[in-house]
Amino acid sequence: MLQKNMQSAFQRWFQCHWRALLLYSLLVVSLQACVSVSVESTEKLDVASPGEDLYSEDFSFEQAFLGLQGPAELGVALSGGGPRSANFSIGVLAALHEQRILDHVDYLSSVSGGGYAAYWYYSQLLNMPVLRDFSSASEQNEQTAFQYSKETIFSGYPLRRNDEPTNCDMSVWATDPFCSLRFRNDYRFQRHLEDRSDLLVNATTPWQQNIEYAAKAVTWGAATLSTFVSDLLFDWEINANPIRRYYEHGLERTYGLTPMFLKKDGSIYEPRAGDTYANDSWFLFPGVQAKDISFNELRVATKRSIEDSSLYDGTLPFWIIDTTSGVELQDRKWSEDLYDEVFELTPLGFGAGHYGYIKQTPDFVSISRAVTASGAAGDGQSVNGLARGTRDFFNVDLGLNIENYHHDMSLAKKVYHRVLPIPFYRFSNFKQTNKHVTVHLSDGGHSDNLALFSQIRRGTKTIIVVDAEQDRLGVFKSAKQLQSRLRDQYSLDFSFKNTVPVFYDPRNTKTQIFTGTVTRMNAGRNRAKTDGIPADEVVLNVIYIKLSVDRDEIRQECADKNRYCVVDYYMNKHAAVFPHHSTVDIQYDKMQVAAYRELGHLIGMKLCKKSETWKLLTSISRDMCAPR
Repeated sequence: MLQKNMQSAFQRWFQCHWRALLLYSLLVVSLQACVSVSVESTEKLDVASPGEDLYSEDFSFEQAFLGLQGPAELGVALSGGGPRSANFSIGVLAALHEQRILDHVDYLSSVSGGGYAAYWYYSQLLNMPVLRDFSSASEQNEQTAFQYSKETIFSGYPLRRNDEPTNCDMSVWATDPFCSLRFRNDYRFQRHLEDRSDLLVNATTPWQQNIEYAAKAVTWGAATLSTFVSDLLFDWEINANPIRRYYEHGLERTYGLTPMFLKKDGSIYEPRAGDTYANDSWFLFPGVQAKDISFNELRVATKRSIEDSSLYDGTLPFWIIDTTSGVELQDRKWSEDLYDEVFELTPLGFGAGHYGYIKQTPDFVSISRAVTASGAAGDGQSVNGLARGTRDFFNVDLGLNIENYHHDMSLAKKVYHRVLPIPFYRFSNFKQTNKHVTVHLSDGGHSDNLALFSQIRRGTKTIIVVDAEQDRLGVFKSAKQLQSRLRDQYSLDFSFKNTVPVFYDPRNTKTQIFTGTVTRMNAGRNRAKTDGIPADEVVLNVIYIKLSVDRDEIRQECADKNRYCVVDYYMNKHAAVFPHHSTVDIQYDKMQVAAYRELGHLIGMKLCKKSETWKLLTSISRDMCAPR
């Protein structure tokens, strides 16, 4: 009797809900095409297993692409740190350019905020050929006439300007240090960074900003409900998170767009009176927006720059974007090695040790989205348990899901995984293994916040590291973590030649540049293929730039009151925190942008003044450290 009643109840339920059940089934199947980015792999590279020697991998395909006969001579690694790292790194890049060092860089690796700077650099350079033609054809137009070059995109550093304008005396400068530079054509690129430094909102007036905040809050609230169903109750991983898109749009309009009135179709937009040279777009106040660059465009441009250096004022470094793959930090049982965690996206390939590497341009994702994932510091992948569930519920994950190309999984198994509700889906292709249906990518700083490991893997002989992490106490957290993991996992010793002061105060120090080495060790957990190699053999040289301030040096540099020196002005006004504002702060004002940029430029210009760094650089090429 009980059985018949149950059957009858089920029949009645099915008759009432069969349409919904059918719709749900179709939805689950259709989700296979949209829950993650599809990866169509071509050639899978042979990779070393965890525990093998770090240098056993074959990077000859990259070296051949770059025209190298072996490991690269010079690389630059830009650390994480949000807008703080971005603006400081742009200043360092400007200094490297002035000293002809940037011309010889083979590899540029980036994480998080360092990726913002790299994104800006490549975005401006990739537009150079078309915009150079445009500027030449517009010489008769005073508003648009200027010479498009690397000097142009870096120009506008008040610290090195000697031309005092007649319409801007010191009384005006006290309230507006940029008064002379506000409408100068040759300063438009740096002005764009200052004017669009807020990554959260596009609007510039207070009432517009309030409207935009309200609109974004509404859309986020509406999306939270759908995410609760799709990403918490079920593991559909749709990631309909508008916050991630707002973050991505902020990066695009600040660092990815070029202030030259390019339309999406590549045509030139004629400037109007009052235009700020900010080619962006907002839903209430439409403007002009440039097209985002792709990995394929980056690959083509990098190769073209090698074949014809005049196109981009020199060769483009090979860009490596570092993210962290599918590892919850509290549990490294299945992934103990940096080799497994650091997931690389490059113009020629992508992957991580635990999933393998694919020799294929990763055009399944845009450059801006890759940079967004690399800077997803608040992503739920960095936490566990209740905290992760809370972040899923409130829809604040910022990472990127791509199809797991490592595990050959049938469609039926994928659908089965999607049908299961919580907690059952946790037992089907558990997220912390390489057998999960997707690979989740989050902030590269979750594994290596210095972006140094990717270049160590490639054996780059000399690496300039820009460390702009938040470090008010001067503890060198990222460097120490990397030192420990390199020693324990790969029998490599990463150490500084000049001693780090016991009480290092980055707000006032004389030591801003360190030199170091990566050397072999004859002891360690992973000794494979290191036997017979002499201990203490120097493998790599490291030039380490630390985000810090030498107050006496800045005051001396800025002693001439007829020169603009924003870093001095800002340093005195914010002595308690500068230069280590919180990474959470992504709403920089104009002075904040310029101060960090100038500080990076100041420190970067010391590379050719210090004897030990000068010797390292000039041993690579005599063209370096020569004035332009």
